[in-house]
Order: sequence, then C-alpha cells, then structure tokens
Amino acid sequence: MSVLSSDAMLADFTKQKHVLDRVVAKMTQAKIVRLTNPAGTDLQFSVRGRTAHGVPGFCKRRGDATGTPDIEAYVAPVEESVNGTLMVDGSTSVTGVVDKPISIKIRRGRAVGIRGGKHVVRLQRMLENARKPSAFQVGEFGIGLNPKARIRGAIIEDEGALGTAHIALGDNTRLGGNNRAPLHVDLVMRRAVVELDGRMLLKRGNLYL
Repeated sequence: MSVLSSDAMLADFTKQKHVLDRVVAKMTQAKIVRLTNPAGTDLQFSVRGRTAHGVPGFCKRRGDATGTPDIEAYVAPVEESVNGTLMVDGSTSVTGVVDKPISIKIRRGRAVGIRGGKHVVRLQRMLENARKPSAFQVGEFGIGLNPKARIRGAIIEDEGALGTAHIALGDNTRLGGNNRAPLHVDLVMRRAVVELDGRMLLKRGNLYL
C-alpha cells in the first residue's frame, strides 16, 4: 500500500498540531529522559539545554517543508549522555519492518554492540561503510503522534505512529545537535514508555499532558 493511500493520511492534522505543540514544550523544558519498552529498551539521557521541534504533517506558509503523514516531536539528546539498551522491535529506515528485534548497546552516546536477525547485517554494513565514528552516535530522540499511522515499513509513517518512539544514529546538526555524520538512520520501537524528569509522558499509546 502506498503511504498516500494509508489511513495515516486521514488523521486530523490540525487537531494533532495542538497536541504536538504541548509535547514539544514539555520535551524542551525537560532535563532527563528515560525511554523503555516491553521488548527490553532501557535508555536514559539528558536533553538539558536542547530545544525540541515538531513535524506537524502539513504546511501553511510558502517555503515550509514537512513529512506527511509523519507527526512527531523530536529533540537532539546531549551527545555523550545516552546510556543503556535499545531494542528496535518496529522498523528502521534501512530495513523496513525488522525480521527480529535488533539489540543495540549504547555507551556514552555511541552504539557499541548491535545484534539481531538477518536485517542487522544491512544496518551494520551501512554504519560501517560511512567510515566515521560519528555514524554510530545517537543523534535524535522522537515520539510519534499520528493516531492513524501504523508500523508497516515506510519510515515516514512508522516514526510518526502514536505509541512509538524512535532513536536515530548519525547526523543531528539540523536538529540542534553537534554530531556531524554522513548519514541519519531512524530506529523505531513499539509500545514506548517515555518519562521526562520522572513524570510519565507516554505509555500504552496514551499521552499524559
């Protein structure tokens, strides 16, 4: 199915823009983020001093650009603050829907161990072919906010699905970060649980605003 014919295109983008603005404000005000999910993700990192941004899925002014049907709030974590385990049980921008959860150990902001099914080979090859340590750096944290989007292998929809979160490896210089890399790889997880400074923001697809 084409992204343009998916149910995600039927979301009330104007209504979700109000939700998006509130999530962006909370992420900007936050200092510490904890990200978990039932598959085994457990990451903690700082966003202190970083400004969050939003993708509303529509444009209103000449010269604006967006990704449709993506609706997401995102921020560049403080680069060396990210530690823990990321379990990618949704999709990636390299492989589409993963055949088996991909486990990524992250230490001081860098992916230091990547394991999984056959799709992990493609992911590792792309990162290694970049020939830059910065390709393995965590560059982005985002939350999907489109209630009609589903994970089905098209990253422009997958990363915007409500209930998901994503971490990206690679460049974040256009997101407010300091990591310059030759690529940007999105990694989407299902059933994300997000806490900001110890307060729940997202759990079981429900937002606590």
